[in-house]
Amino acid sequence: MMPMRSIVAGLLTLAVCAPAVVSASDRYAKGHAQKLLAKIQKANSELSFTGTYVFDHGEGLSTARVIQKAAPTGVQLRVEMLDGEPREIIRLSDSVKTYLPKEKVVKVSRDPVARPDFPRVFYGTPDEVLRHYRVKITDGGRVAGQPADLIELQPVDGYRWGVRCWVDRKNSLVLKHQQIDPSGEPKGEFAFTEIEFHRKPPVIKSRYEGQTGWKERSNGLKPVELSKLGQLPTLNGFRPLAAMQSADGKTRQILFGDGLVVVSVFQEYGSGQPAHKPATSLAGMSIAAKQHSGWLVSAVGEVPPTTVMALADKVLPSPLP
Repeated sequence: MMPMRSIVAGLLTLAVCAPAVVSASDRYAKGHAQKLLAKIQKANSELSFTGTYVFDHGEGLSTARVIQKAAPTGVQLRVEMLDGEPREIIRLSDSVKTYLPKEKVVKVSRDPVARPDFPRVFYGTPDEVLRHYRVKITDGGRVAGQPADLIELQPVDGYRWGVRCWVDRKNSLVLKHQQIDPSGEPKGEFAFTEIEFHRKPPVIKSRYEGQTGWKERSNGLKPVELSKLGQLPTLNGFRPLAAMQSADGKTRQILFGDGLVVVSVFQEYGSGQPAHKPATSLAGMSIAAKQHSGWLVSAVGEVPPTTVMALADKVLPSPLP
């Protein structure tokens, strides 16, 4: 049932670092940075649009078509892959459906946190983001035909990647996004090649809806109160946000975040999976795992390896009910 069976695991015990110092760029005061991030967040939730973007996560360039609808109940998103195996994703405020037409399977999962998903690049408050990142703003030229500002989010420590965002100067939507390693090299990238904004929100509906012969699969995890999983730590600025677990409590997923990035910690009892393997990282996505008294604890997210290793080591499973 655990969706992370193939995780390559690693182990390293890390001490919890001191809280990050709040800072803005030399050129812009903290108040200006807060207002700018608030405008980006507002654009993410209020704009409806259709666009095409390309992305690179270490396995070559791919292209996707995206439609976003801003609704009172939350943002709705439809993403269709335009190359490789056909795949369509419908994301609502609390759930995600992934359609795989070749297999005629739709995978359904609950998502209790509105996690970052391009062009949405952060979920927390501007204050929370500025605890862990410095902000620098310069001219960003043009992206997808739109004049843009380049916003750099520079981490104050080594537990997160840097981020570059090219933001539409007119409506504050993120048009291009890069993760940056300490040397300044991109670890992954998303960029619109074209975009059209809508005054009338579009309809979000799967092209496969209503077809017969499809099978629905669920990961079997349902939301659970964080308090039910014992004392969950805040590590290096990553705090517990939400959790899900299976009916028998033997498979759990806990989401941790710093306002910009969400990291998943999976706990599986009696998995029989090996531990103590080196952590791995590909195009900004890092994975680590450790055994804890019969539990395999795996952490995965778009952060440096040290961060997932700390979470896999310190997020201890609570006893089974």
